[in-house]
Amino acid sequence: MRTQFRTILETDSQNLTDMKTKNLFTIAAISAGLAFGVTAQAKEEKHEEQTIDSSDVPAAVQQAAQAEAKGRH
Repeated sequence: MRTQFRTILETDSQNLTDMKTKNLFTIAAISAGLAFGVTAQAKEEKHEEQTIDSSDVPAAVQQAAQAEAKGRH
């Protein structure tokens, strides 16, 4: 009986170690992915707005802008 109990404890101990190792690798992979995403966003260039004259855009765009402006006021 003592041998069986020791075998069960050793098996459970090994399973817990395996689970902890898998969890550790999972956490490390997720952390690395998040860190990579944050780094990629930080390096992204910011776009600046430009002011242009309405005459520089096509007539269809001018008409759509005017229709939108009338609908909002």
